[in-house]
Amino acid sequence: MVASDAGQNPAATAMSAERVSAPFVMDATPPQVEVLSASRNGSGATVRFRASDSASALTRGEYALDASDLQLVLSDDGIVDSQQETFTVQLPTVDRQEHLLTLRVYDFTGNMGVAKAVLPALAIQGASRPGSAGVGGTAP
Repeated sequence: MVASDAGQNPAATAMSAERVSAPFVMDATPPQVEVLSASRNGSGATVRFRASDSASALTRGEYALDASDLQLVLSDDGIVDSQQETFTVQLPTVDRQEHLLTLRVYDFTGNMGVAKAVLPALAIQGASRPGSAGVGGTAP
């Protein structure tokens, strides 16, 4: 970068200075995040994501179940430090209702990419069917 006051001073008294900065990354694009799989297993659930960024390394991952607080999650290799990472979120206990799992991934310059996975509701065993009695009732 060169700064000069030549535009406001005569040539004999004009001054200029130059400074070279360290290299820096210009990255305004967020990481791309995609759902690889989402499954329920027993009373829990597992969701796998892949995140990538073409310009800088990924630095952090976090998830939220429904509207709960964000939780940090490490990539599958144990450290979020590459331009491409996979993440596995294991939820040991989730009820049978539908749930939304959101994953956020950040790159080195602070850009954020987001993806979401829907865990569908599970049928409740013994639930009423059309033409059958509900709980505490009798069939016609």
